[in-house]
Amino acid sequence: MRWNKIVAICMTLLALAFSSLIIPGKVDAQKPTFFQHLYLLKDAKLYNGKSTAKKTVATLVAGQVLTIVETDQTSFLDKAADWYQVKTWLGNKWIKAEEGMLYTGNYSKTDQTITTVFDAELYDYPGATAAVDKVAPGKLHAVSLFNYRPPSASNANDLIIMNDEHWYRIDTAAGKKWIRNPAFLESVKKTPLAKKIKLTGTEISYPIPFVVESKAEKIEPQIVQIVGEWKVGLGPNEINWLKIRLPEGDRWFIPKQPIIDDYQELNESLTLQSETRYFEQLQDGNQRNGKTNWLKPGTYEAFESSGDFVHIRTELGEVWVNPKRALLERPLGIIPTDERIRLTKTSSYYVFPATGEISHQTGFYSPQAVLAFEKWISPSGTVYYHFRSFAGDEWVTL
Repeated sequence: MRWNKIVAICMTLLALAFSSLIIPGKVDAQKPTFFQHLYLLKDAKLYNGKSTAKKTVATLVAGQVLTIVETDQTSFLDKAADWYQVKTWLGNKWIKAEEGMLYTGNYSKTDQTITTVFDAELYDYPGATAAVDKVAPGKLHAVSLFNYRPPSASNANDLIIMNDEHWYRIDTAAGKKWIRNPAFLESVKKTPLAKKIKLTGTEISYPIPFVVESKAEKIEPQIVQIVGEWKVGLGPNEINWLKIRLPEGDRWFIPKQPIIDDYQELNESLTLQSETRYFEQLQDGNQRNGKTNWLKPGTYEAFESSGDFVHIRTELGEVWVNPKRALLERPLGIIPTDERIRLTKTSSYYVFPATGEISHQTGFYSPQAVLAFEKWISPSGTVYYHFRSFAGDEWVTL
């Protein structure tokens, strides 16, 4: 379901981009790209056209799911549609949207058993706010699904961060009822993983990837084996459940403390040939800036690693370094200089001389003379100068 949403978002954004190419003029009705159905919360009158002045053709009774043919909405980023053309037994007809009348989304029939984890409140229809009853955790038979989507969004970013509402219609002793966003075991989509991580703080774990307080157990800092993960949501709403293997059995948790990923214990020497950036915290190691902490060349004791980063013991204490980047950030052959160089409109600026990471776009600085304090000539013969600017130290090719 997560990938289906990503695909839907991408298709919608493409549709919005191409919609800007439409030649100005009369705007025709369009088929919505982000939802295909609506649930009638109130009775609705049918019309042959988009005008209440026209004669009413018939009246639809509340409680029906209708397939949308067109709307008068010019863009999903525009205000919600006022008119919806829907499929009926009389053919395609129009209904006038009124406050509290429609619940938009995507409807589908299903025939599945879901095993709920918590009590589930029962509702008479999707979008309802007042529950009529509830059912205890257990197996339920679902007959249909209604995924709510809002009728419009204020900006394209809302398409990514908005939360869906998933409504399942189930069989109950009181007849068919709806439940909202149920947590059920069959929804877990575990991706297999095989790697070690190091927990740096106490975490709370559960036997299943749901926060069941009665089943919570603490996990103290230690090295653990990851056997799977389950990512829920998108963007800032994404939650990443990790499944770990412990002597007492597998457990799930959401990391709340920093973890050392791709972990490996080491007992070896590490030789750094050039000055190398170091970090006191591993999570700071992916920053391109923070170029003030440089470790002198030498041989150090390495005792653990995380991907390309290695934890070493130095006279400064235990620090993290990235040996694979060391000779790119400070390549061999850098020499001091006091040359005065001239920046031009075609000068290129870099964070480091051999990583290719751009610090500023060409032409960022106006033509001027600056004093370089270091330079490096690449194997291809390109000369890089190190100079100081108001934005910090950076490298330039003239």
